[in-house]
Amino acid sequence: MIEGKSVYLVSRNISYPAGWKFEGIGLRVARLTTNSFKPGNRFLQRLGKTITRNIIEVTPGELTALLERKEIVPGKVRNCERGFVAISYKTVVVGCGFWSGDSLRSQISKGLAKIFPLEQLI
Repeated sequence: MIEGKSVYLVSRNISYPAGWKFEGIGLRVARLTTNSFKPGNRFLQRLGKTITRNIIEVTPGELTALLERKEIVPGKVRNCERGFVAISYKTVVVGCGFWSGDSLRSQISKGLAKIFPLEQLI
């Protein structure tokens, strides 16, 4: 389903009660940006280990810096094109980032970064 600039994964068989307002209508797959689609963080997390390219594995220090909205130069970059990538820590996809070819910027929302169970992973 397309809603505004976002593409959502929803069930066809669901009916919504009249008059109810929803903040979200399903799992956001992607959002249209100026030149491309930005994958949704939760969607990337659900895809997890099925992602085989455009994924950057980060260290504990790199992950901490990304969650603090800092730009980093990651140590392990393989099979990545410039653009949106999945950020992974210990084979767990934590969300979306933007790879410039030289550095990585987090695209993980501030709200998601605050609730991310970093201490459980490290």
